[in-house]
Amino acid sequence: MPVDTLPSWLEKNPDNPIPSQFVEQEIKEVVRPPKKCKWSGEMFTPSRGNQKFASAKNRCEYHNYQIRSSKIGTLKSGIDKKLSNNFSVLRMLMGDNKEKIVHSEFLRGSGYNLEMFTHIQKFENHNHNAIYDFILIKKGEEYRVINYLKK
Repeated sequence: MPVDTLPSWLEKNPDNPIPSQFVEQEIKEVVRPPKKCKWSGEMFTPSRGNQKFASAKNRCEYHNYQIRSSKIGTLKSGIDKKLSNNFSVLRMLMGDNKEKIVHSEFLRGSGYNLEMFTHIQKFENHNHNAIYDFILIKKGEEYRVINYLKK
């Protein structure tokens, strides 16, 4: 006996309720109306009902803009600039060296902010301030700067 499809079953049984075997068959791709992208304004057909952006790129740009224009983004950007500057100073200072001794006044004169660091790094059984892959070990007015990731 051949398996019925929903249309053929309906022809044979117009007055009966649809059996459960056909209910799952009828759940197919939902056609969604076009939407306007929240970021670019372009029209697109969403693949999900809650989709608000035409692409992942638009979604990322929108959220990046929200962060940059928010108070948190403004506060964070000031810190990020100082950390980036500190990292640049250390990269320039260190060159290809794994370790150097430098005076605190030289660091300050180069624009280094001694109060800004990314994390605490354990080195030689002590915790030290670190900025990305550089450890700063204070000895009097000098700092021993070590690139701890460099082999």
